[in-house]
This record gives sequence, C-alpha cells and structure tokens, in this order.
Amino acid sequence: MLCNDKKGMDYCLSLGNGKFDYVYNMEEGSFELYSKTNSKASGILKVLEFLEIPLENSYAFGDGKNDIEMLSTVGLGIAMGNADDHVKSYAKRVTDTVQNDGVALGIEKYIL
Repeated sequence: MLCNDKKGMDYCLSLGNGKFDYVYNMEEGSFELYSKTNSKASGILKVLEFLEIPLENSYAFGDGKNDIEMLSTVGLGIAMGNADDHVKSYAKRVTDTVQNDGVALGIEKYIL
C-alpha cells in the first residue's frame, strides 16, 4: 500500500494486530501488511508439494524483511541489489536492483 501522508500512514500502522505484521518505509510512504501465520515460504512449500517439485529446484527473489524466511527456505534464494545487507545475508546469490531489472538478470544468470 502507499500511504502518502501522516493520516494514511497512521491508518496503515493501525492494521497491524495479533494476526498481522507489517514492514513500512516512512520516507517512501510504502507499507506491506502480511500474515504472521502464513508466509511466502509456507506458500511456496505448499505449491512445491502440490506440483511435486523438489525443494532444490525452487527459486525466490526478495528484498525485504518479510522475504528472509522465503530466501532461506527455497533451493536458491536471490536477494535484490536494493535489499539491505541483513536481508542479503540470508540469500545464496544477489542480483541487481528492482529498478535495474534485477529479477530478469537473476533469471538469466542463476536459473537459465
């Protein structure tokens, strides 16, 4: 979500409760709300199981705090270049930034 002013950010921050957590950047006005009980990693594991794909054949790209578990879980976690060093430490590889087509470059370099 984008929260462009203090009123909007206050509202976004009020959405976090026992079931949800959030990541936000006051400077950019960006806000991500996510479930505490279901994660990107748990979703990926369910899909891999359903499709009968081995974990070692899975990949994920991430740049935020809420991507750490996912990057650590998949066969090859790839951090975006714009991620902070803490997030990058959980990835096996690092690609370029989101703005510089890091996902496409990462696919070409690490997956194809």
